[in-house]
Amino acid sequence: MDKGKRKTAALRLIKTLAFLLVFAVLLGAASLILAPKENTKEAGVRTPMMKYFHGEPENTLDFTALGSSNFYRGIIATDLWKQYGYAGIVAARPGIKMSEMYYLYKDILSCQSPGLVIVEIGSAFDLKKKNAPKQEKKTLKSIAKYPSGELGVWEDALATELNELFPAIDYHSRWKSLTLRDFDILSAPDYSRHDPQKGYLIDVSKRPYTKGEYMNKTDEAEPMHSADRLYLDKIVRLAKENGAKVLLLNIPDARSWDYRRHNTAQQYAQENGLALFDLNLKTREMGIDWSSDTKDGGEHMNLYGARKVTAYLGAYLSQNFDLPDRRNAAAYKAWNNDVRLFEQAAEKKIRENPQGVPVKKLKLPKPVK
Repeated sequence: MDKGKRKTAALRLIKTLAFLLVFAVLLGAASLILAPKENTKEAGVRTPMMKYFHGEPENTLDFTALGSSNFYRGIIATDLWKQYGYAGIVAARPGIKMSEMYYLYKDILSCQSPGLVIVEIGSAFDLKKKNAPKQEKKTLKSIAKYPSGELGVWEDALATELNELFPAIDYHSRWKSLTLRDFDILSAPDYSRHDPQKGYLIDVSKRPYTKGEYMNKTDEAEPMHSADRLYLDKIVRLAKENGAKVLLLNIPDARSWDYRRHNTAQQYAQENGLALFDLNLKTREMGIDWSSDTKDGGEHMNLYGARKVTAYLGAYLSQNFDLPDRRNAAAYKAWNNDVRLFEQAAEKKIRENPQGVPVKKLKLPKPVK
């Protein structure tokens, strides 16, 4: 290459780098404006319950449960408090990816120091769910030509990294609802919104699971995607660095879990010296009634199933982890009021729907004009 061509190539490179730098600065500035300033739906947070740990007094949580909708429909933190005095919260969102879970845990560590981190191991397999919802069909089809869907999972991980670096990408549509508060980038966000339900979503709907046994024992194992394993490794490493123990947990889910996935989870737990508590193998011991304890045909627990799951989980935690009983601690008096508020909310749901009619089948009154 002659001198003139080298000079031209160098100028093009400089222009490209300059453009990328300016673009990154603008995107960073937009992120400061578009990122929600409160942990509420009104402020733009899509799943506020995932962020309610910010509303707890600093460094008061002894455990946190990271997962998907199976967790926020299956673990009742106020029950664990009432029965054992365990102070913890569920931080979960629908269809969470392991990469998102890693950054969620980092966010928790910015204000809390839980000694136990409960991780939903099923999130490492969600992309290949046996009965994927309609909105996932296109994604599954698009990655079908790649072995084990590896490309799709890595694309999700890359998207997570970019969203963490530039929140404007994730919240780009918020420009329609910006307020003067959003332009006050010098003030710290107010994430003090408190949730008495501790991340649990009450649902008393009943839709039975009728397809029979789904945990048929086998020696086969479904491979975990390399990206999911990478971020799961990062979660485990981060927990150890912060002196926390890790429990891999799965809530009963007849529609997306099977023994092949259990085998992979068990192998990972053994390789990393972790405990695995797969409640899909304990449904009989828990007394799960698939005709009345699930809200949607076997994928999620309803309130009645969650009570059983939480009671069984609490007994396991009391026998295997040294969590403190905070019920007599003065700093935790507010938890008793949260329990009262939760019970009131649960009783109200039951009164409104005593037969457990699935929400989609309820005849709701027309709005008053």
